[in-house]
Amino acid sequence: AGQNAVSLPAMFLAACLGGVLGAAGAFLLGRRYGMTVIRRFTGQSRPKKGGDEEVRALFRRFGERALMLNRFLWVIRGVVLYGAGAFNLHFGRAMVWTTIGNVLWVSLLMVAGLVTADNWDAAVANYERLAILFGGIALVVLLVGLVWIVWRGRAAKRSD
Repeated sequence: AGQNAVSLPAMFLAACLGGVLGAAGAFLLGRRYGMTVIRRFTGQSRPKKGGDEEVRALFRRFGERALMLNRFLWVIRGVVLYGAGAFNLHFGRAMVWTTIGNVLWVSLLMVAGLVTADNWDAAVANYERLAILFGGIALVVLLVGLVWIVWRGRAAKRSD
């Protein structure tokens, strides 16, 4: 956004349009193939007990409004729209809420690009430091988790 290679309105429109078209495609695939497509993406060979009902309850509670936050849910955003289609949410309302969320997301990214454009090298250096920090934290959490799993497994064998 800050490199002036493309006009900001054209970039904004292209990003929003691409996001909404991709969302519509995911929704329609979910509508056509149901939860099968979600299970394929998540690696589940069969339904998780109560899993479908939890997703259904989320959409029952919030309806299509839940889709406004889809872009901000980095862990699950790849499957939420498939679920919306699979659970037969209203296509038009789903696209309205998805578009609102997409416009917010694209705006946020464009502002971030404009703010960091003149200081790109400093932004990258800070990002690398943060990535190392969070990577280190993730590694410690992973190691603690593995130690806990092994310890718990050995304790269970001893009690048998």
